[in-house]
Amino acid sequence: MKQVKLPYTIVNNQIIPQFYNELDFPWLKKLLNELDKFKNKSVLEWQDYSKRGFDFDKPYIIFMFALSEIEKKLIEENLESETGDKIDSFELRLNLFKSVQQVKINNFDDTKIGIKKFRQLSYSNIFINYKNESWVQSLTDNYKKIKSIKEYTETPLEDFIDLNLFNDTDELKLIKGTNKFQDINFLINFLNSNLIRKLMLNSVVVEIETTDHCKRIMRQAKLRGLICEIKTSDGLKYRIRISGPLSVLKETKIYGKRLHEFIPILFWSYKFKLKAKCKFLDSQYSDLFIDSSMQLKPANPPKNFDRLLEEKFYKEFSQLNPAYSIWREAEPFKLEDRLFFPDFTIEGGDLVSPIVIEIVGYWGDEYIQKKIEEIHTLKNRKCIFCINSKYKIEFDIPITQNHQYIFFKRKIGAKQVMEAINLINLSLK
Repeated sequence: MKQVKLPYTIVNNQIIPQFYNELDFPWLKKLLNELDKFKNKSVLEWQDYSKRGFDFDKPYIIFMFALSEIEKKLIEENLESETGDKIDSFELRLNLFKSVQQVKINNFDDTKIGIKKFRQLSYSNIFINYKNESWVQSLTDNYKKIKSIKEYTETPLEDFIDLNLFNDTDELKLIKGTNKFQDINFLINFLNSNLIRKLMLNSVVVEIETTDHCKRIMRQAKLRGLICEIKTSDGLKYRIRISGPLSVLKETKIYGKRLHEFIPILFWSYKFKLKAKCKFLDSQYSDLFIDSSMQLKPANPPKNFDRLLEEKFYKEFSQLNPAYSIWREAEPFKLEDRLFFPDFTIEGGDLVSPIVIEIVGYWGDEYIQKKIEEIHTLKNRKCIFCINSKYKIEFDIPITQNHQYIFFKRKIGAKQVMEAINLINLSLK
């Protein structure tokens, strides 16, 4: 799919996005009707038809961007099997070829075992060699679902794999229905948020000012490997500075993709302001200004928890100890020259002051060393550190009256945390 121009203008070094609104819905509705004519037909048929052009009374760039984004979204959703789970055809092809080579080496001459047997060995080998990988698990789940459907119960595994080997090619991609785009608010938000995300791929630096969800914003930025820092201003506001793709010397496209994934999380903050310094071809540096008053929220809000481990602990503790309040994203506090974001904060009950809960999970040596330094710095705060038992040796730190340590394997026990809270309370009496 070819690159299309973005609908925006630059006035006095300020980028003005040409946002879509309710007035655009009549012609967008006509476009959706055209797409629906090709429901369950191949993408190639649609592309041949769309090359003839459309007689819509709308500037070409605005129309083409909307067409391109809707088209891509519909095609993305088709890269799924009949069961509704995505199958990674590229990984399947790549590893099937490796498996074929392995079987050939093991049997020297495939004619000794026969072509049919050779094929069976090659295909079943995938599930042996790569059984723990997500794409194989997805393939296995799909095959089980297919087998449970009456007309497919006799489908051999090899035939099922053949059907999914090339389902990411244009010849096999299908245009699906446009039902979700019939909601005007969804469609407008979808197009406007995608426009902002595309514009920000040309950013050098992104500055965000927010009064809420700062921990979620920072966590999601860091999880994606974005280069960022945070500072406070006026006591209640937080300023987050993120390096843009054009400031990164290597792997600019990968970094840009990560920023593209991150931006919708910001759109769900209740109150924020964003300024991005951008550089387009043949133009000076220009500023893009965005704030929470604009129609930019994507359809699905971000998850409240990044890890299932945290979610299970939160629910279990809340049910076990209703007298206490447990906060997922409490206010950060100053820790020497930076801000510290606790995973959880517990208040209420018989606590004189809040207790911080910090989870130390699966990360590298540098992360572990940083956490140990944090523990020493937090000596005057009441803290419970829940540490993966994998790192028990590294965290051989004396227990203080303010600190307790819990080592866990698969889950953090709410009862253990409650016992640690009681020990902290007793030590302070």
